[in-house]
Amino acid sequence: MLQLKPSTYNSELQLSTEERMLKLIKPFRKCNSFESQEMEVSTPFTPIPRVMIFQNYVPGKTYTAQLVVRNDTNVLKPLNVIYKNTANFTVIPSIKKSAYLAPGMSVSFRIQFSPDKKQDCTNYIKFCSCEDHFVVPVVAIGPRPMLDFPDQIQMPCTPVKIPVTKYFLVKNIGEIEAIFSLSTDRSEVYHEKMVDMAVERH
Repeated sequence: MLQLKPSTYNSELQLSTEERMLKLIKPFRKCNSFESQEMEVSTPFTPIPRVMIFQNYVPGKTYTAQLVVRNDTNVLKPLNVIYKNTANFTVIPSIKKSAYLAPGMSVSFRIQFSPDKKQDCTNYIKFCSCEDHFVVPVVAIGPRPMLDFPDQIQMPCTPVKIPVTKYFLVKNIGEIEAIFSLSTDRSEVYHEKMVDMAVERH
């Protein structure tokens, strides 16, 4: 199970859609837990990015991102595209749903996301060739709980068998209610089992 530091988790969730897409198209990058739907199968085509992610969006606005699919072989390859437009997602291709791609040739698709409210939404674009197929997920991430936990809690030094207490403030900096529990691998450390935190209203 992948574990993230609280600061890393919060910084990833606070990225705009534009910042997320820029991270996704970086070459030779490793995926993280927010991008775990990335395609790992071997295919003659390379989608850039491998997953489309929209986040921190405003209902009523339209967001556009570009998907590029490239033929990485040295031979002509057929490519068929299968997708379904929805109320939230619209795919605008630069080609018809079936085409041949020369070696090194790329085709692009504009993905428009028009949210009507803040919630998780998913769709996909399926690509088929004469050899195999692959899917590029299109994901919209709704609000997530966000707490400003410290990355590390350093307990003060104390003599043996003398209890010591460490206080720290945790604030809900997200848009929705957060429920969390704490656990440690040391039995001598006492902590709250379950905490429910509402959103702070300004």
